[in-house]
Amino acid sequence: MIHDIKGLQSNTLRNLTTTNHETEGTRAKTSDAGGKENASSSNPVHDVSITDTASKLRELEAKVASQPVVDTQRVENIKQAIADGSFRVNANRTAEKMAEFENLLASKVGDK
Repeated sequence: MIHDIKGLQSNTLRNLTTTNHETEGTRAKTSDAGGKENASSSNPVHDVSITDTASKLRELEAKVASQPVVDTQRVENIKQAIADGSFRVNANRTAEKMAEFENLLASKVGDK
């Protein structure tokens, strides 16, 4: 779920939406027979709009959430390769990936 849209926390958005619906309900209840609003409906109306980018992010998030966390076919292939002795570790690639990870970790720790 998207937690931050243009600097607003999701609770804030939920509260604004609730306030907007309550205000509309209050406005309907406080109207007199002539259709005029009574002075007692002083709750402000808040309009919340979600940008196109936020909508796209929400769609992408849903797609990612629907994908399996583990590629079970790949895991089975590796298990089989280990079992039959055909699995080989590429030491150079493993070392490169470890170095990349260490560099990434160092850069993130340095940011704080």
